[in-house]
Amino acid sequence: MSDIELASLALASLVLAVAALLGYREWLDRQARPPQLAPEDVEHFGRRDRRRSLGLSILCLLALGVVVGSRTPIRVAMQPNPFFLALWLGIFGLILTLLSLAMVDWLDLRRYARRKKQAIGREQRAILHEIDHWRNRRADNEAEPDGSDEADPA
Repeated sequence: MSDIELASLALASLVLAVAALLGYREWLDRQARPPQLAPEDVEHFGRRDRRRSLGLSILCLLALGVVVGSRTPIRVAMQPNPFFLALWLGIFGLILTLLSLAMVDWLDLRRYARRKKQAIGREQRAILHEIDHWRNRRADNEAEPDGSDEADPA
């Protein structure tokens, strides 16, 4: 086994190990997810799960491509090997797709966080409004203990 083949096997093993760890992390995340989610959250997590599953599949294809690509001859009968070129262009395309998926995942996570932040802000304003309402009622009740709001002259 040549040095290139050994290095490609090590790289492919590393990529597969990363894919396995990410897959396990996604599985744990799905298990920890509450069963009753808002419809928007169900949609968000569904999209995210599909994207990340596709990313794991791409990582596995990359590992396979690196192993096969390192064993594919560059030239066949003194002519450029079209399979070699197509294989490595495919690997580069998979890498670009993986980066695009990561960017889309990041943007979707930002959108999800913004939506959650706005919901927390609405809740906070509603709570503050309710607290203000109860303070005003309490102040009104303290000002009128016997039905009059004049202070006792003493």
